[in-house]
Amino acid sequence: MSKEVEILSQFIGSKLDFVPSKLTRWLNGTLTEVKKGSIVIEYKVTEDMLNPFQVLHGGVIAAMLDDTVGLTIFTSGESYFYTTINLNVDYFSSLKVGDIALAESELIKHGSKVSNLILRLKDSNEKLIAMAHTNLIRTNIPVSKFFPV
Repeated sequence: MSKEVEILSQFIGSKLDFVPSKLTRWLNGTLTEVKKGSIVIEYKVTEDMLNPFQVLHGGVIAAMLDDTVGLTIFTSGESYFYTTINLNVDYFSSLKVGDIALAESELIKHGSKVSNLILRLKDSNEKLIAMAHTNLIRTNIPVSKFFPV
């Protein structure tokens, strides 16, 4: 097990309060699984996440999926932050207040400048709610600025 996976594994079952993003803290997800190149975060759909049709807002779905990418790159042992340069989301189903959403990431290619991931949002019964493809670009911001490595 890599040092980074070991560090994140200590937070399994915990809220993501240790992440520097205020959006991450607002989404209020719980880290449920960590492997090299993959994580799972569980979210509970709240009323303030809904669109006018009373289902989980597409923008919140995109945020939940995008929320997984930084920690996923961290599991690869990367020394620098990567930031999203595109996020293409396909929506298949909806969730309502009280439903559980599971955001899963899969690192497809980790490059020295650009990395590629596939993201999935499922409900608690493993039904696919949305799927995304994203590319990230390396920044000059060291991971050690926010995480103990």
